[in-house]
Amino acid sequence: MVFHLGKPLISENEKLKIFTLVNKLTPREELIYTKAVCPVNVKKESIELHVKSDNDKDQENYPPFKIIEKPNYYVVNTLYDIDIEVTKFGNISQLMTKVNGRKLNLNKNVYIVMEGIEFLLSADAFQDNLKVYNLKYDNVTITAAKAIYGPQLNAEQVWDMDILPIFKNSNFSKPTLSEGCSEYSSKYKEIIKGKVIMVSRGSCFFSEKTKYAMKAGAAGIIISNINEQIFSMSPYKETKFNPLQYKDLINKFKELEQEVMELVENDIPYHKRKQEVDEYTIPSLMISKQDSESLLKKYLEPLLNYRKNEFKNLLKLYETFSTIHGTLSWNLMGFKFNDLIKIKPVDLQYDGKIISNIKIIKTRRRKVLDITPLPNIMNETLNDINNRNDNNNKKLNNNN
Repeated sequence: MVFHLGKPLISENEKLKIFTLVNKLTPREELIYTKAVCPVNVKKESIELHVKSDNDKDQENYPPFKIIEKPNYYVVNTLYDIDIEVTKFGNISQLMTKVNGRKLNLNKNVYIVMEGIEFLLSADAFQDNLKVYNLKYDNVTITAAKAIYGPQLNAEQVWDMDILPIFKNSNFSKPTLSEGCSEYSSKYKEIIKGKVIMVSRGSCFFSEKTKYAMKAGAAGIIISNINEQIFSMSPYKETKFNPLQYKDLINKFKELEQEVMELVENDIPYHKRKQEVDEYTIPSLMISKQDSESLLKKYLEPLLNYRKNEFKNLLKLYETFSTIHGTLSWNLMGFKFNDLIKIKPVDLQYDGKIISNIKIIKTRRRKVLDITPLPNIMNETLNDINNRNDNNNKKLNNNN
């Protein structure tokens, strides 16, 4: 993941980091505990920056600034609404040298809670990372953008799904999807259970559609956009300041600060970290209007074998027609998985260059779908993978 202060300079290598880490696509986020080293005898140039987002309401999403100094490192909870000084040391490197007027020991790394700087996420990162899933059905492959909430696929997982469009009415000459903005009846719940339903965008928040699908027992939800664009959907957030929620946020960041110190001091690998708590228990995807129309056409093909108006009752339609079988897998954008797992942890950059004494720490694992058709690398370290490959090679050599 790459965060930017100033104008970003996106290289191909940075795009790879963006692709794999911005939306936590791969769990290979092992910490690199290299000791910070301050360059000496080089020309220095310092820049003072005030770090803040363009949205004033963001202040409700971040706690008051806090820095904890330990013997060998610092922990910072957020950089929101903070003054920092970045110093360039010739062409060698650049370091954060002050934070809120406090001089930093440049032989110590500064570990920052990732949740505390999400407002710095580069827009370029989203552009590079929208189309991350391949949805295949009937020899057709379409692109689906995953929501930033809810469980996600692991990089080597393939999810078998049964897709069920939910219609607003029975006018199949111009099929219209329901918007999925109300609770489903008990009869609908029986039909929806275990299936991935498809509804249309509109009338309520994306995450509300997901919650209604969850209550109905759906395995997932596909939301059709009203145009040809797709993007990563965000959950609904209160627009009014809520003191109780802000108190919970303060407590959450206190926990994250402690988790950062535990990770740094005990070198806890990704697969042993706590799992994120997410109120959304099913995956949510967005597809384009054109792709949803293709899916609807496929689903309604059997109508040709029935009399007109045979399915005025939509429940009868669902009981008669089967679902569309599909699979969901990652769109790796041409990169090989073995390359992706070598990506180092996230970076904070200023003006296209890494601030090398800052380390961004993601303390909690992202929830993945509970499916195991392929090896679940979520619980493997890079060494585990290498050892498994070595053992396989030894077996091959012995057989030869």
